[in-house]
Amino acid sequence: MERDDLLAFLRAQRWAVEASVSVHGTPQAAVIGVALTDDLEVVFDTSVASRKTANLRRNPRVALVVGWDDARTVQLEGLADEPRGAELERLKATYFARFPDGPERAAREPLTYFRVRPRWVRVSDFSGPEPTVTVVELSPPRRAPREPRAVAAELEVTPELEVTPALEVAPELEVTPALEVTPESPPAVELVPDADPPTGDGAFDGDHSSDLPEAPPTEP
Repeated sequence: MERDDLLAFLRAQRWAVEASVSVHGTPQAAVIGVALTDDLEVVFDTSVASRKTANLRRNPRVALVVGWDDARTVQLEGLADEPRGAELERLKATYFARFPDGPERAAREPLTYFRVRPRWVRVSDFSGPEPTVTVVELSPPRRAPREPRAVAAELEVTPELEVTPALEVAPELEVTPALEVTPESPPAVELVPDADPPTGDGAFDGDHSSDLPEAPPTEP
């Protein structure tokens, strides 16, 4: 089955069996309504309080089985996500085109929308004399266009400040320690011992001026 044939077959189906993994690691299955985009994205809605919502938010691995009425069936395995913004609006438009009552149901209870991008597809056809089972090789899913970013206003550039070079600090002068000043010693005084006092009749005893020798007589 070619890719276009696969897409046409899936779009002809309204229902699929969805299987997810519970918190306990056990499989859980449910019947869901599905819609297909041109990029083979499978879209479905579900209650925010459903088991599949909790399962896929915890573990996005999912398996789907579509078809069987004419002895043909398709198995898909891939990852599920919950788009936001413009991507969500694009996928909801695809889903509402397939299920026009979608907005009415969304008004009655909180719903979320999952997208499954298949990574592995197997087609089984038992309608002919010989059954055929084929695996369809899918190219990597196309990346969703990014939301346009607002262009920031041109920033005013402040001129670079002129940096004054740091003053050169002279190396610290080496301080010579002050010389130790030895106080000047007083001049040495030579002590001369007193002479032996005169002895005999000419020895002085106190103030004996009368004992001084007489002055020589003055000539007339």
